[in-house]
Amino acid sequence: KEPEISLDYQLMRARVGNQLAKTPEEAVQKFKGELAGTPRSPEAARYGLVLALTDAGKADEAALELDGIWSKRPDRIEYIIADAEIDMARGQPGKAVDKLAARLKLSPGNHALTMTYANALMQDGKAHIAEEVLIAQSKRTPNDPGLWYLLAEVQGLSGNILGLHQARAEYFILNGNLDQAEKQLTYALELSRGDYLTSARINQRLADIAAMRAEMDF
Repeated sequence: KEPEISLDYQLMRARVGNQLAKTPEEAVQKFKGELAGTPRSPEAARYGLVLALTDAGKADEAALELDGIWSKRPDRIEYIIADAEIDMARGQPGKAVDKLAARLKLSPGNHALTMTYANALMQDGKAHIAEEVLIAQSKRTPNDPGLWYLLAEVQGLSGNILGLHQARAEYFILNGNLDQAEKQLTYALELSRGDYLTSARINQRLADIAAMRAEMDF
């Protein structure tokens, strides 16, 4: 008998399946096709359909599909995030912000919740708050390129151009693009003149890049 595969894994597979589809419409058809057959996890297939419908701009249909699985597991973080993304798709980021902030009080530091919360804040015109949230999260989860990418976007909106270059550098380092990282840090160094502490941090990262290069050459 095949061992039962955890729901966590099946939900992750559904998320990846949605991301790999060429278009949201293709993903919608994929998950509808799975549900018409005998999927290994009907719940995960429905969750994938929720994500695909949201991406396809069919927020109302997505909300109906989500209700069918969320009611059974009201504390499931994936479904709370899916609900918030539906709010954003409906042009109601403030609603998403409130829901996610409430849930983060119960699960402080949860990475997926925090990233969605920062995105909702950004869409709600609160880039400065989103920036604070992401800087705090970067200390907990420094190795997520997506965090640095979003932080750079948020800092561009909040007018923190020095921070933007530093965040871009971290993004490029994590993606192994050391030339681009060095370029971003050089821009940041020019902007940090007169700020000894920030300049020292940037110079340290430039030294780190030199060490990474030496290791790669070796």
